[in-house]
Amino acid sequence: MDGHAPVPYFPRSGSKDNVNILTQTLPERPTSIGPVCDAAHSKVPLPSFDESVHTQSFGGLSDEGEAIEPCRPAHFEEGYLFPYLTQNERLRLTMFWYHTRGIEQDDQFVAKIDALVKGLQQAIGWEYAMAGIMSEHTYTRLATANLPLAILPRRESTCSHTINQAPNSVLMVTDMSKDWRFQRSPPVEVGGIKAYAGTQLRLKADDGNEVALGALCVASTSPQPPLSQDQRDFLVRFAELISSLISSYARQRRLKERQRMSDMLSELQHMVGDEDYEASAIGFIQQAYPDAHISIQVATDNQLSVQDRPGISLSAVHHGLWEDTALIEQIITTSNFERLRSDQTVRAIVARCRSSDTFVVVASRDIQHVLDDFDSWFISEAASIIADTLQKRALQRALDARENFLRGITHQLRTPIHGILGAAELLAEEIAAGRSPDAPDAPVDRGMISTSPFACLATIKTSGQELIGTVNNILKHNHWVDGLRQSQPSPYDLNDLENDVMPGILSLVHPEHLRSLSIEFRNELDSAHCILQTDVQLLKDCLQAVVLNAVQSVSGSDAGSVTVTVRSIPDFTELLFDVVDNGCGIDPAHHDLIFRPYEKTDHNKPGAGLGLTLASQIARALNGSVELVSSTPGTGTNFEIAFRDPILSGSNASASTKAMDLEYLPRTFKAIRSDAGSNHFIDHTARYLERNGFQRESDDNLDVGIVLTNLYPADAASQIRIFSHHKAVVVRHVVDDYGFVPDIPGTVTISGPLHTQRLGQMLLQANRLRKDLLDNLIQQQTTTKECAEPEADAGETMSAPAPDIAALSLVGDGDYRNRSPRALLVDDNLVNLRILQMFCQKRKIPYITAMNGHEAVERFVKAAEDKDEEAITVVLMDLQMPHCDGIQATSAIRVYEQEHNRCRSAIFMVTGQDSEKDKSDSQRAGADEYLVKPVGPSVFDKFIRKYSAHI
Repeated sequence: MDGHAPVPYFPRSGSKDNVNILTQTLPERPTSIGPVCDAAHSKVPLPSFDESVHTQSFGGLSDEGEAIEPCRPAHFEEGYLFPYLTQNERLRLTMFWYHTRGIEQDDQFVAKIDALVKGLQQAIGWEYAMAGIMSEHTYTRLATANLPLAILPRRESTCSHTINQAPNSVLMVTDMSKDWRFQRSPPVEVGGIKAYAGTQLRLKADDGNEVALGALCVASTSPQPPLSQDQRDFLVRFAELISSLISSYARQRRLKERQRMSDMLSELQHMVGDEDYEASAIGFIQQAYPDAHISIQVATDNQLSVQDRPGISLSAVHHGLWEDTALIEQIITTSNFERLRSDQTVRAIVARCRSSDTFVVVASRDIQHVLDDFDSWFISEAASIIADTLQKRALQRALDARENFLRGITHQLRTPIHGILGAAELLAEEIAAGRSPDAPDAPVDRGMISTSPFACLATIKTSGQELIGTVNNILKHNHWVDGLRQSQPSPYDLNDLENDVMPGILSLVHPEHLRSLSIEFRNELDSAHCILQTDVQLLKDCLQAVVLNAVQSVSGSDAGSVTVTVRSIPDFTELLFDVVDNGCGIDPAHHDLIFRPYEKTDHNKPGAGLGLTLASQIARALNGSVELVSSTPGTGTNFEIAFRDPILSGSNASASTKAMDLEYLPRTFKAIRSDAGSNHFIDHTARYLERNGFQRESDDNLDVGIVLTNLYPADAASQIRIFSHHKAVVVRHVVDDYGFVPDIPGTVTISGPLHTQRLGQMLLQANRLRKDLLDNLIQQQTTTKECAEPEADAGETMSAPAPDIAALSLVGDGDYRNRSPRALLVDDNLVNLRILQMFCQKRKIPYITAMNGHEAVERFVKAAEDKDEEAITVVLMDLQMPHCDGIQATSAIRVYEQEHNRCRSAIFMVTGQDSEKDKSDSQRAGADEYLVKPVGPSVFDKFIRKYSAHI
């Protein structure tokens, strides 16, 4: 004992070899083939194994174990006996490629072989010893004694004959210079070898067949006496030892690779967050098989597609592995003079993604890369992980889609129901109060929301149409998904398209959203191609869905414009419908979502998010498509509906539509534009007039049939009087009634929606007014002067304001200011806002309105800080709104109240959403109550009274 405490030793299972073999003494390995001594035959493939030729060439052994030299064949003309392929060459090469992959780069393994070869040389006593492996075209010396390492052509190696001998035998020739089989071979003629003794490096396949991977041999430059039996046995035992090392090397290599595969699978399980998971998974598997083609695909007719070849039948896949055995055999036979290559897939790993028809396929052209059960296990596990992940993601998408659908559909269903029930309750109160209903066509005060029964009924009608439209779209979508709709073609005149689709579109949009809308249909087809053989109803449904989407995109804007152009390409192989709007546009990030069912890029638009989905499905059924051509937020959108190979023909009816009877109206017009207002109405009307034979006159010409103007009321009156004296009909385009125009004869007032039918009605009305102007002129000329003078005075007297404008003047200071409470009504839906306004008016509650969260906060702050206004005490806040939703607006109001020491208002969240998250978010933002639509007047009464004591 040296006085030191004993130190324990614990061996580690994964430590490196404990054998001290010096790898630093290994020579540098060659990388190229050479020398090549028989260049004349270097590109000639070795022949296949022939039992009779082999028996004739190596028929027996002498008593000393030497290969007996047979008689030289009479027809033998080659300089030496060429080797040939082994009897089971494909199996031999398969095991060779599998067991020796990367073996030359493993210095530890090569050092062991080197030590054995040097020991063999010393034991046998001949000059040289070597161990080498035989590929399809080369013999590679792994280790040598007294010889340089080399990569030699297989044809020129004596060991190429050794691998064809019987197992555990030794091919021995003691004087090769006297044997016609070898005397002119490169090793003898160039290398100077005289004596040779070699045996096979053999492994046994799983089916029991033995194959030779290479040879272990000794050689000498001088003739040698035959090896004794003990020496020959010693040579075979050394070969078995080296073969065992090769097998062990392959097993250890694959175990290490399996561990790496396991680590990779763990990483794959954590890649669930990648946006394009399939592409990421393929890229990940590619790390394990960098030269292979990886795909995730669905089997079609039990076939899988692979690179550059016919598909793989699933029945040809065994335990997850496949190879083209016949092709490999063919390439071996025809190309064994060089490294084998394939220009198509020869091996593949196939794994099913759980029980689905989706497969992960690893397709390889690398003939030398032999796949095994570890590869099959790895890809099978990867496929399971991919399947689970895709299923989870699909489930999550389905849950998200369902959540979005439920949020959207409940909002879309509850909004019209809210309008229906709210209007119905108000109508019931109105009738119960005994008030006389207004006439259906009585003017409505635009500055004050009417609570008349007919206004309520109009709201009920619009809400009901929106509700039934949503339900119909859901039913249509399910109909298409189930494949129940069959096409029923018939001839259809495309000139009728506008009249057929416009009523349905306009019925689904609230009239208030149409007042500034211009919809123009342009048919660029000639009369010889205006009849389309198609399913008429499907065509209408398809176009109606796309045009309705465009109308909804521009509804509510000051100058909304939608243009539908029908055209074809020059050879009439494609019929096109271009639908262009100048609406809100679509964010580029949402372009891929717009055709998915129940997906809405703007949740504030009406509908269930099925319109474009249905249009796309219908177009496909009619051999067409719906494509988003372009869309820019804030600028507009262009959709194109294309039908391929349409059947077009000419109309059997009259070539031209019968012209309108405009007997009294000269076909001339001029336009007077407002610099401040929008001119899209005037532009549309002018194009319509020109298409109908009207001629535009210069600005200084007063003698025209029609004058188009969009001047504001203050400027319009004088212009109208001037042209009325010239018996011109003035068509005044309005978006909003900002005032009134005197009731001067010959005036037509027109607002949106502007379309062909409405413009036709305008022309007929203008013709009647022109006739009235002419009749009045004749009457004035025949009337006495005494009767004419008071009439002239009356002409100068302004007519009384229209009833709705007169009513507007009554809403001035009002007597609501000093009453409590005062309400802020916030909703982006006009129906909801109208119901809230009706309620407040009936309860004598003064109010202001806002249509989004930003506007609500601004109106609230203005009311609080303006000395001439009463502060807001009650806020009825919608939840889902553009720009700033109800939760954000509520939070901003609460922050303002706290920072400026304002009295707390009562905020009621009034919404179609009823999720727990929305409720809790609203409560955290500061909402006092959460009311789910439909909410009737009685419910509002209850909560207003509840909080009135605190306000």
